[in-house]
Amino acid sequence: MNLKMKRMVNINSSDLYNLCYELADLAGEHAELLGVGQKLIEKDGLTWMVSSNRVEIDKHNSMGTFITTWPHEAQRIECPRDYLLSNDEGVLARGRAKWFIYDMINKKIVRSSAVSFPEGLLEDSVMESNLDRLKEPLDLEYLYDYKIDEKFLDHNNHVNNVKYLWLFEELMPKNYKYIQIDYKSQALLNDIVKIYKKEIENKLIIVGKVNDHVSFITEIGV
Repeated sequence: MNLKMKRMVNINSSDLYNLCYELADLAGEHAELLGVGQKLIEKDGLTWMVSSNRVEIDKHNSMGTFITTWPHEAQRIECPRDYLLSNDEGVLARGRAKWFIYDMINKKIVRSSAVSFPEGLLEDSVMESNLDRLKEPLDLEYLYDYKIDEKFLDHNNHVNNVKYLWLFEELMPKNYKYIQIDYKSQALLNDIVKIYKKEIENKLIIVGKVNDHVSFITEIGV
């Protein structure tokens, strides 16, 4: 069993949306091969969701030709997975996502032991960050509202984790160093997401709220 998976791509390292889309797609394909994919676990009323995503850019505006991914040993709840975007000259970007399993019937998060992972998963780490949970800062500046329509939705009928990027793409600084998104609660069709921001030293914090509840928090290193 191949515990790492590699795919040929043609992605600019600064194209965050397409990079994150490819990372998520490859993760799904690899999970199927490892026997823990969406098609298998949904038979038991389960689905994969993401609690946190982080991408660090080593080199902007460079064409990546390969994405490599591998999962780490599952924790009690979270199941970390790492990614690399590279070309013949080296690593262009690196990522980490924390996945978890959600019981769609009983509407609750379940332990990772609900599925059987293969033995011998790798501990190779692509970044120092453990993806500590982001906190909502005080004194946020309100920017605008965004209504969720059908193009945002995934197979679970909530906003696809990659498409949260659409909610604040106009705020993204050029040549950012990293971006981390924590998903706090689901945004659904026709929800009105209020977008806020706060600049703290060399960081831009973006918060999305639905009905005064935090839907996501984003931290961008500049």
